[in-house]
Amino acid sequence: MVLEQLRKHVGKYGWTSYLEPRLVTSDGKLWKPDIIFKKDNSSKVAVVDVTVRFENNDQSLEQAWTEKTQKYKHLSEEVERLPGGTEPQFFGFVSELEENGLERMTP
Repeated sequence: MVLEQLRKHVGKYGWTSYLEPRLVTSDGKLWKPDIIFKKDNSSKVAVVDVTVRFENNDQSLEQAWTEKTQKYKHLSEEVERLPGGTEPQFFGFVSELEENGLERMTP
């Protein structure tokens, strides 16, 4: 649900989405980031990994953001080949599950 909302939203601003692309490294390992965005008519690329956390504190959310941001950075070369962009940027998208079961999204 979160991925689809992100895809629809950025699509309005000229970004193409690649949902769960399969990236294979030179050592044969398979990696699947949640979503990669490529700005139309540009070399901008954003790799986004989404997570929902149940912990209800800022430190946990910041840690999750850092983990997700770092997770795919070693795949810069593979990411550049997929959508044809240069110098991809990597982001974590953290959503918190509230006590009532609803998600609160934080960039």
